[in-house]
Amino acid sequence: MKNIIAIICALALLCQMAQAKIKAVWSTETALPGEKVVLALLNERDNASPLQMKQIKPGELTNGRFLARGNNYFNESIQDANGKTTGRIEVYLMLVEVGRSGKVECGDIEVTFSAGNTEQVKVPALTVLTTATVKWRDIDANMGSNATQTKFGTMWVLSPQKDYYTGQNIHAHIKLLLPLNFVQLALPTIVAPNVKADSFRSPLGGIPGAIIKQWLPFRDRIVQADKQQWIACDFVVNLIPYADTTAQGGNYDVHVSIPCVFQVEQRESGANFVFTSMHQESITLNLPKLELARPLPFPPNAPADFTDLTGQYRLKATTDAKELQMNEFVTVKLTVEGSGNLELMPCPKPQDNTHRKLETPTRNYRYSATGEITAVEYSQLMRPTAEVNGIPSFAFSYFNPETGDFQTAETAVIDLPWTATDTEGSGQVITEDGPPPAGTVPVAELRDIYHFLPNAEEGGNGAAAKTAKEWWYLLYLPGVGILLWLLGKALAVHIKAGSRQRAIGKEWAAISREKDNTLFLKKTGAFIESHLAAAAKEPEMQAILHKRDTEVFRPNGTAQLNETERAGMIKTIKKALSKLGALAAVFCCWQAQQATAADEAMDAYQAGQYTRSLQLLEKELEAGTDTRNKGELLYNIGNCHYRLNHPGQAALYYAKALTETPGLAEAKANLGFIQRKEGAVLPQKNAMEEVFTYLSMPQLWLAMVICTALLLLSIALAILLKERLKHTLRICIGISLVLSLLCLADYIYYSTRPIPDITATPPQDLAYIVQNTTARTAPLEQAGSVINLTPSTPVRILNTRGHHYYIETFTGVRGWIPTEAATRLTTP
Repeated sequence: MKNIIAIICALALLCQMAQAKIKAVWSTETALPGEKVVLALLNERDNASPLQMKQIKPGELTNGRFLARGNNYFNESIQDANGKTTGRIEVYLMLVEVGRSGKVECGDIEVTFSAGNTEQVKVPALTVLTTATVKWRDIDANMGSNATQTKFGTMWVLSPQKDYYTGQNIHAHIKLLLPLNFVQLALPTIVAPNVKADSFRSPLGGIPGAIIKQWLPFRDRIVQADKQQWIACDFVVNLIPYADTTAQGGNYDVHVSIPCVFQVEQRESGANFVFTSMHQESITLNLPKLELARPLPFPPNAPADFTDLTGQYRLKATTDAKELQMNEFVTVKLTVEGSGNLELMPCPKPQDNTHRKLETPTRNYRYSATGEITAVEYSQLMRPTAEVNGIPSFAFSYFNPETGDFQTAETAVIDLPWTATDTEGSGQVITEDGPPPAGTVPVAELRDIYHFLPNAEEGGNGAAAKTAKEWWYLLYLPGVGILLWLLGKALAVHIKAGSRQRAIGKEWAAISREKDNTLFLKKTGAFIESHLAAAAKEPEMQAILHKRDTEVFRPNGTAQLNETERAGMIKTIKKALSKLGALAAVFCCWQAQQATAADEAMDAYQAGQYTRSLQLLEKELEAGTDTRNKGELLYNIGNCHYRLNHPGQAALYYAKALTETPGLAEAKANLGFIQRKEGAVLPQKNAMEEVFTYLSMPQLWLAMVICTALLLLSIALAILLKERLKHTLRICIGISLVLSLLCLADYIYYSTRPIPDITATPPQDLAYIVQNTTARTAPLEQAGSVINLTPSTPVRILNTRGHHYYIETFTGVRGWIPTEAATRLTTP
């Protein structure tokens, strides 16, 4: 049995190898006597095929000879436009030196494969033209004092036919003969009033052309002509003539220019020296014009959809759809093949477009391994807006120059069954141009049907849209009022504390003016004990008190002080007085912290009693007491939910905390952590959005208030103090002005950004997923799934039907979920 299977596999392999077709092509379409050209054998195959060319036996060559050259076998992968490998191509190159003008012919080439089977390959003849057909032109540039080659040769070769129709391809071949000091060139450019040209390319392109360019570079393509050696370069191009209503001559003249770089010798001579240097010079070569005949007119009575498309074409339509449904998109793949100009091919239109909406199609070209376009593929999205019986026929009209008449390429109708759509309760009115029912259309296709931004008709955030923009500027008033209140409070505290400080200062000023050293030292000690008790233990203060005790309080004691000692004491007292205000402020803050140290809910949290802590915090939230900041209260509730393994509820309360206190950095960090951990579906940001949304909208507002307040304060101080602190205040004005303008630019960006800030300024219909769920195409458990949603994912509730929400994620995905799977951020 094993032997039979082995024999069958071997026979199948031999049959596959027997079907291999190898193509022989030349590297140029026409050659000149003595030119070196390449004969290439091409074998395209798939990745799984084991075929490999192992032995090449060329046939007899006439009017030329084979030249030996190593490394002439290549095996490369073929990739499509998306970079996916679709097969492989084997390339075998043979270098040939052509003979006199005429034809280069080669007998069949015998190719032996790795499996031992052989194939006979036909070789097309190569045309060799005489050098008399070359037109010589001078190079309009200084090529050096010793340069003898100041000209170049060019030759136009057109396809054999003489008469052309509008829109028909005219295949043209350009051969250039360039001087040996040629270095490089760019692709030619073309100018013609009524002729369109596709891109210039090598006669053999694609993978084989790239291999030949490396295997036989321009420097080795030497041709003898006009008693000199030249470098031969070849280009091909398709010229497509357009219709011209005028009768003037020369309307189809083609002018081509080619930017080149040459190595030029330059000499500089003086009295006793001659200096020679080489440099590269860019020169544009202008070719002789190509005169094309006026295209032949089309026959009368052209079809209505005819667009001057000329050639021979085939059209095919396929689809992966199994059924049709109201407002549900299906994809139709249209493939056009043929011998005409596929680059100008428009997308075919349906012959019956009733009750169907078409989207803009996408286009993709299919290339051969040699770089030629073999087909153009269109992907057409079609959405039925009423019951139809299938996908209609697609067609387009063209003119066939071979038969001289108009023809139509069309596809057959693709019959597909119609499936009814449940539209009850969707909240949508179905019309031919209206939005489809909720949950019946793939979410990726709903972006151009439903409004992404909130609107009142679909239950969105209508308040933000109705409120006049000017009223939102009133939000500056609380900030300015708080700043003014803080400033007034600070001034009151300063006045109250300053009166005592001033009294102490006056008392010390009187003491420091005391001339008698004994009285000065006695009063200084009393001053320290009365007003600087906290600093009395410092060494410097102890030294003053010790000197007083030893010199003043002894019987008949008198103080001995020099000016240095007296000045040092005064300096020490002033330093202690300057610290007195700061110590008082620190003490007040410490007292405030001590006042809030006792916290039963926090004690329970730190002890790991998260359920107990959550109960206490929720009771505090319901009571509405002012024992703590509400944003911090919500944040702590979120922490408890997280510790109890409720990530959805934790994210919800973190978001509530940010809504209440937008600047709560801990809540923002925790929310981001949970969403990353749970894999929440979040809005995607590009690099620019990451920069401009670094500050949330409320944080930006606060920054703008602070910057503008600092700007006004700096200006006011500059006016008040006049010349004092002039430079410092100017710096403050400049910095605050720049920061204010940056905040303004960021605010403008926020106002034009389509995605709202879902934490600081959330829309009214925002909710958070609190348990794992699946969004479905309809409010039914057996409906098709759209996307899996994890806890902490923010969504917008667009509609409600029974026990289901119709939601939209902030990536544009829509579907139905159970109401218990999501909780609104705010109560409607």
